Amino acid sequence: MCIVCGKVKHPIGTCNVFKEISASDRKAIDLKHQAAACGSSRNCVKHKIFAYVLPKVSQRMLDRRISTTKWPHLKDFRLADPNYFIPQGVEILLGSDIYDELMLGEAYRGPTGSPLAQNTHLGYIVTGNINERASLVSSHTVKVHTHDTNEELDNVLRKFWELEQFDNESPGLSPEERWCEDFFVNTHRRLSSGKYLVRLPFSSHLDQTMVIGSSYRSVLKRLDYLDRRLRADPKLKEAYCHTINEYLELGQMEGVTPKVYNIMQSSSEGGVQHCYLPHHPVIKETSSTTKVRVVFYGSSKASNRKSLNGILAIGPKLHLQLPGVILNWRGLRFVFMADVEKMYRCINIPRDDAQYQRILWKPSKNDYIEEYACLTVVFSTIFSSASHVTVSCRRKGDISISSGCGETSDVC
Repeated sequence: MCIVCGKVKHPIGTCNVFKEISASDRKAIDLKHQAAACGSSRNCVKHKIFAYVLPKVSQRMLDRRISTTKWPHLKDFRLADPNYFIPQGVEILLGSDIYDELMLGEAYRGPTGSPLAQNTHLGYIVTGNINERASLVSSHTVKVHTHDTNEELDNVLRKFWELEQFDNESPGLSPEERWCEDFFVNTHRRLSSGKYLVRLPFSSHLDQTMVIGSSYRSVLKRLDYLDRRLRADPKLKEAYCHTINEYLELGQMEGVTPKVYNIMQSSSEGGVQHCYLPHHPVIKETSSTTKVRVVFYGSSKASNRKSLNGILAIGPKLHLQLPGVILNWRGLRFVFMADVEKMYRCINIPRDDAQYQRILWKPSKNDYIEEYACLTVVFSTIFSSASHVTVSCRRKGDISISSGCGETSDVC
């Protein structure tokens, strides 16, 4: 029964009596109607739900404002969302289990092609086709991403494919790498002792501005720090002195005359004909041969902010990667592994180039500082060009050995 006219139950918005009363009375009756819809405050429908609180539920719905002038049948209903035709954010998303509980039996249809009004415990909701032209209707794409994988298995498969995948074809040598290769071929030679003599690939052959400035003062400060460290550890001092003396005894280092102020008078824009390298010990207790090794720091900056590494050209990478070496073993019955003792120190350089590998050394407690020049390719993990020169000489040696032998195999 209608709470306004008392006649057969019908929507309050369609009641003729309700239309004739004042706005204030309509509001009071509408509130009474809402209370009647749920029976009483104690009989209101309540549902307990498990909710997730998210910063954003979905994008704005709708994508544009919709005209409701053709839907007069919806004007008189108490809607759950009176502004349903205006784009707005989604405040709560309910599942189908709650949706079914909220539905009531009343549903009112309008003209064909217009939405209907469905009664719920929250008020009337508008649903259905709006029958607008296809050109005005926008579609929304909902993307759902699922992730259900075993991370450990995924990593194993990834490593398997990476192992089986061959590297892409090399793009070729750069101009600097090509020059470095040609420079080595044209300047290296083999001595009567069997050792190789190579020239340092200075980039000044390509760019005259690639010269180095004075490095004496900065290296002198590093020597003072090294001297204090060695004095604090007598065993390390003894081992370090033994290594330096070994260089001298083997002819891999020689004493030189100080050349601190000998400035190059040429087109090299203020460069000098020598370079001093700082050095320090690297301790490896697990080594069976050399537990204390002297490492020369070729990236030390000179007065012009350039280093020896910076003015040396870098050749192409010649050594094989370890995975490639191991894969090659699969086709061989026997495999031999060997180590070249003091490999870098087995390759000599001319005395002119050795002036760029000068070091300062204080052998005793007095203040007298001696200067030496390294006559071999110095060992340093930071010498960019040393690896290319060394591997090139080793390959030359492999070719010479294999040419005098019978059936041989490639050396990895």
